[in-house]
Amino acid sequence: MRDKRGQERKYLSAETLVRHNGTGEQIEAVLLNISSYGACFSTSTHLKGADMVNLALKVTAPDGVIESEELLCTVRWVERDSGVYTAGISFDKKIKEEAYPLFIKCLEYTQSRM
Repeated sequence: MRDKRGQERKYLSAETLVRHNGTGEQIEAVLLNISSYGACFSTSTHLKGADMVNLALKVTAPDGVIESEELLCTVRWVERDSGVYTAGISFDKKIKEEAYPLFIKCLEYTQSRM
């Protein structure tokens, strides 16, 4: 399958915190990859295209735990395989260091550890 995303995907190790924006439900998710425009994660929670979710990252650094700001995201696509859903999301705002410094710090820390 041809990759349609124009931005390079990053694979990183971070706890992924996802919350459904409409219901407030916490969603257990495993981050698969991330780019400057969106991310992909797997979950056992059924999501639909156009659902709104909040995404945050949490990493353990030598100087303590870093939990990022939440980013509002739109679910763009969902695939189901044996009860596990893989969802592609897009960030609703551009990730800039001045607006999301902890999110950028999480990304930088986890990428330097890979």
